[in-house]
Amino acid sequence: MNLVSKMLRWFVLVFVITTISGLAGWYFFLREEQDTLDATARARGAGQIAPTFGDSFGSTYGNIVGTGTAGTATSAPQGPLPRLYQVTRAPVAGMTFITTASTTKLRFVERSTGYVLEIDVSTGVLTRLTNTLNPRTYEAMLSKNNNVIQRTDDGAIIRTKAGALVAATSSDEVGTLATTELPSGIGAIAFNATGTEIFYIAPDTSGRAAGVRAAWRGERPSTLFTSSIFGWKVQWLDDGRIVLAQKASSGVAGYAYTLGANGALNPITSPRPGLSVLPKSGSNAVLVSSAENASLTLDVERGDAVTTLPLRTLAEKCVWSRSSQLIAFCAVPQRPPINNFLDLWNRGAVHTSDQWWRVDAATGGTELVYSAGDTELDAIRPVIDDEGKYIAFLNYRDLSLWLLRIAQ
Repeated sequence: MNLVSKMLRWFVLVFVITTISGLAGWYFFLREEQDTLDATARARGAGQIAPTFGDSFGSTYGNIVGTGTAGTATSAPQGPLPRLYQVTRAPVAGMTFITTASTTKLRFVERSTGYVLEIDVSTGVLTRLTNTLNPRTYEAMLSKNNNVIQRTDDGAIIRTKAGALVAATSSDEVGTLATTELPSGIGAIAFNATGTEIFYIAPDTSGRAAGVRAAWRGERPSTLFTSSIFGWKVQWLDDGRIVLAQKASSGVAGYAYTLGANGALNPITSPRPGLSVLPKSGSNAVLVSSAENASLTLDVERGDAVTTLPLRTLAEKCVWSRSSQLIAFCAVPQRPPINNFLDLWNRGAVHTSDQWWRVDAATGGTELVYSAGDTELDAIRPVIDDEGKYIAFLNYRDLSLWLLRIAQ
């Protein structure tokens, strides 16, 4: 009996342990699946406050504040905005300035929903322009003629859509975004100055990278060049030039070109490690940065004339003034970069804390414009308004949207 009792006890013990282990594994499996479902639901807008259409500040503004898109604001701001203003806490996919005869507005696309919104830079009043849900919009481009490019990532495939803003038919409604899907596999894309055409890099039937020019919805595509290299960045300047630059890597020689009408690639500058370029529209001036290990350099090139600036930053952290003057504004890290900085920064493994500087490319002179103090801003994708009064940029740390008034 003792042997039978011992065997029974061991059997019960093994059964209990096996049962508990199985239940624990099932619990963790269900929890992981629930986290995935919750993330998908949040990306689709679940959990947001339902829209209202009659609050005291106007329906659109109230809805934006309710979803947290309006940053720290809890009501319509009164008076002028502070010189440095956080437009959103929520991540933003892209933005541009829209200037009319009487107002300047900053239009942007919310990353999690794809909604298009805009803020009046004088008053801070926010307006939601669309309610067309396009979850996980990680990149967006907006033209001044109400066209939008949205690039989404659902974890399986990257899609690129061209859309047009359709205004609401009444004051108590929100507009929509009528979209058309562009070819799959687009690696880089840009609008022309009027928003009527696009240029993009995508694989062709032979598996090479093709540079394609087309109408903004993708009609009438024309391949201008092909390459075995897929890692290109694209800029389409206001003067009509299309600029191609290889994606930069620390210590690796990079190349940059303007694309000729016949598909020829014409070098902008000599190759150099970690190359980044920012040409000025309507000028031969170009900001050129180089990165190698812990070294950053920034030059102004005008034909054969080269001026090395005392600023240590990347050309992609700069923006040219839209005036005819050779003036640029650059976000400059306050601390020296670490070894292999560029590659780590591109991966988001390290961040900078930037100050804004003014660069006179004609003389090589530099001047501090604004220091954010203890506010750590790693500025990327800066844009400037037509009058040169405001710079908008994303904080690479959390992709929040910020607005800087250049003058005091």
